[in-house]
Amino acid sequence: MSKADDVQAYVRGRIGRLETGDLWSGAMLAKLRRAAGKDVSETPEIWEFTLEGLPESLSGRAIGRAYMPSDGERAVHLALTLYAIHSQGSQESPYEHGISLGAAVNRLIRNAGNNSEPIKRRFSAVSTSSDLSELAYHLRGLVQLFRSSGSIKLDYPRLARDLYEFSFPDSRSRILFRWAEDLFKNISSDEEENDDKDVN
Repeated sequence: MSKADDVQAYVRGRIGRLETGDLWSGAMLAKLRRAAGKDVSETPEIWEFTLEGLPESLSGRAIGRAYMPSDGERAVHLALTLYAIHSQGSQESPYEHGISLGAAVNRLIRNAGNNSEPIKRRFSAVSTSSDLSELAYHLRGLVQLFRSSGSIKLDYPRLARDLYEFSFPDSRSRILFRWAEDLFKNISSDEEENDDKDVN
């Protein structure tokens, strides 16, 4: 398996643990939400969960007295904290296999109808992100919209894989382009249909 496969599989397993619905998982979700927006190295309160059983291939490294988190650890951290934000206030899982970020935004725009421009602007900010920190900031805004909608779900293990691959300049544009493809499928034809209905 590749490191990207390891990231995806690890996050899938961690989400399975969070979806047991017991007191421990509820408390961990709250900790993950508080860790959102912070670097993985600044969140010792969730290390027991985000690092437990992490494949050796994804481990960071020590540089002198400092510890440098790996791209894999950062992707895992970001995906799990976003999942926790998305799940807040709902008994239903925000995870749905096969729904990419672009596909989720596509659904959000369809639901928004004529009020879709702010969503498109948020996605545009995502698609021009130059590093993982900037991307994380804009993704939190989108995930909060998903949560507010009450019906939009996302494949978080797949997102974790995408975030890991985004960390590498050579694959960054490919990830962003794939999200854009999934977003804009059928959007233009839907908008034309809505325009026709308005005319009639």
